[in-house]
Amino acid sequence: MGLDYLIYKLSIPVLILCLLLLVSFLWIGKPWQSFPPASNHVSVRRCVLAISGATLGTLLSIIFLGEFDLGNIIYLSIILIPITWVVSIFMGIPSFILLARYGQATLMNILFIMGAIILLWSGFIYIYPYNNWCSANTLACLGREMSYAIPLIGIPSLGFGLMARLPFIKQMTS
Repeated sequence: MGLDYLIYKLSIPVLILCLLLLVSFLWIGKPWQSFPPASNHVSVRRCVLAISGATLGTLLSIIFLGEFDLGNIIYLSIILIPITWVVSIFMGIPSFILLARYGQATLMNILFIMGAIILLWSGFIYIYPYNNWCSANTLACLGREMSYAIPLIGIPSLGFGLMARLPFIKQMTS
């Protein structure tokens, strides 16, 4: 019941923030313009595109998980989109800046970081099972957790990297 009240109170602010992100995506983002070929160029425009890509990836992952009812999609979106923004701003953008500083900002490195986060989560579930069934059926529990973690972490990470227009692999310069 408390979560329903939270969803009710968060629905208007999340909608307003989504509209602001859409306006900034079109005004600051200018997705029709190209970036310099160097992958180590970080700008506000690229960060806005990356956060909007992670948001779009979150919406796609909600649909991918099989929640096709419109009420469930709206309910999960109001919960997961603010979490996506917080994670993108406090983990994604600093990781992107750090990788770009060393010239390693590629889509493969973003996906590698995503895989490491999923493995850390699975290791945490392995060490601290959250119910008796997970204690008895460790591999089945890990498989179930990874089947939820890969879409919920992987698709937004892929959207983050694709919308930031990161190269797939680092181009060797001669």
